[in-house]
Amino acid sequence: MAVGILTVGLLLVATMFPLGIHFTTISVERTMAAIVADEAFAKVQLRGLDIVRLQSDSAPGMGCQYLRLYLNLPFDDSEFAYPSVDLASGNSQYYWSGICRKLVNDIDETSVQVTIFVGRKKAVANTYGSGNYPIFYTTNVTTAVAGFNEITTGSLGPFINPPTTIIEATTGRLYRVVKRDGTVLTLDRDWETDMPTSTDIRFLRPPDGVGGVTTATGANPDVGVFQRIIKF
Repeated sequence: MAVGILTVGLLLVATMFPLGIHFTTISVERTMAAIVADEAFAKVQLRGLDIVRLQSDSAPGMGCQYLRLYLNLPFDDSEFAYPSVDLASGNSQYYWSGICRKLVNDIDETSVQVTIFVGRKKAVANTYGSGNYPIFYTTNVTTAVAGFNEITTGSLGPFINPPTTIIEATTGRLYRVVKRDGTVLTLDRDWETDMPTSTDIRFLRPPDGVGGVTTATGANPDVGVFQRIIKF
C-alpha cells in the first residue's frame, strides 16, 4: 500500500514538470520580447521614417504599412535579429519586424504609430524566406460584426494560429486570436463599433520549416507585440 501511494505521488509530481517548463518558457519569451522591442524602437527612432512618402502611400482603408519600406536608412537583415550578430552563426533566436501608420489629424504631422512584432525561431533550420527577417501576411476580413468577437477571414486564415496577434489595417488596432475554426477567428475582445466591417488584417508569418516549407500549423509566430506613438 505504501509503495502504491508513493508511486501515485511521484506520478503527480512528474506531471508538473512539463507544465512548469511550459510556463517558464512563456515567461522567458515575454521578457526577451520586451527587450527586443525596446531595441527595435530605438533603432527605428535613430534611423527615422520617410513620413511624406508614408502619408502619400496610406490610401483610405490601408493605413498600416510595412515599416521596413519607409526607413530613411536601409537595415541589414542582421539588424532584425537579437542579438544582432552574423545570421549564419545561428546564435540569434529572436527576430522583429514592424508596421507603421501615419496618425490622422496630427497637428505637427510628425507622429507615427509604430507596432513591433517580436518572433522566435525555435530551430536553427527554420528560416524567414529569402529575407531572414519576419514578414507579414495580409488577408481580408469577409465578415465582421461590431460588438461581437468573431470574424471570418480569407484564404490565409488557417495560417493564424492562436494566440497570434493581428493588426487591423485601417486603424492599427490589435487583437489576439484565442481560437480558430478554419477561417473563423475568435478574438480576445469584440470588434470595435467604428471599425470597417470589410477590411484587411496583417499578421506575422510563421517561420519556414526544414526545406523552406511554410505550413498552416506550428507554434505561434509572435511572442510579443508592442505599440508606441513616435514623433520623428
